[in-house]
Amino acid sequence: PDSPKPSMPNVPPPHMRGKQNPLSQESEKESKKERKKRENDKKKKGKKPKAGMKEEKGGGESVETSPREFFSPPTESQPKQMSLGLASSPAAMQKQDDQDFDDPFTEVPKKQTPSTIPWVVKEAMYTKCQNLFNTLGPVDGKITGKQCKDMFVKSGLSMEQLKKIWFVSDIDKDKRLDVDEFTVALYLIDSLRRKRMSEVPPVLPADVIPPSKRM
Repeated sequence: PDSPKPSMPNVPPPHMRGKQNPLSQESEKESKKERKKRENDKKKKGKKPKAGMKEEKGGGESVETSPREFFSPPTESQPKQMSLGLASSPAAMQKQDDQDFDDPFTEVPKKQTPSTIPWVVKEAMYTKCQNLFNTLGPVDGKITGKQCKDMFVKSGLSMEQLKKIWFVSDIDKDKRLDVDEFTVALYLIDSLRRKRMSEVPPVLPADVIPPSKRM
């Protein structure tokens, strides 16, 4: 019987010996590219962007991830923190609380107005001045300088002093004195004689002005 022929090894033809098959070479290149691509994909997934590097978004847009942007001074895109106007120290806060607190139990002294200041002329003196005023013969409730000159000169004051007394006592400046103005003139004369005043005041103090002449 015929014996089976031995199998011959797959030997390339003589003209292909020593050369690599181009098909296997291309497939090997493609497998290397795929392995490299897979390795790069793994690295990208597990790799975190470093400070100062740009991280890509899905649309290919890059975003700066530097930590300095969180500590840099505010820019136009970052609104400044609004100040609430709070006190910076406990002492300042306490002072602000004291100013805001309205104490209803502390009495504030009332300021005296000209209408509330008592007249310096007492009632007894005013009565005496009224009697003297009536002896001078007032006309329409007033007297002239000639009518009271002799009485004023008897006080012993100088003519200059009496001139100033007449001027400041004529409060309404009509060149005549009514009973209240006449009382003021006698009060100034008596104060100078008793040394309660050293000179005639250029302007009457508020307590010397009669209540009827106050604004």
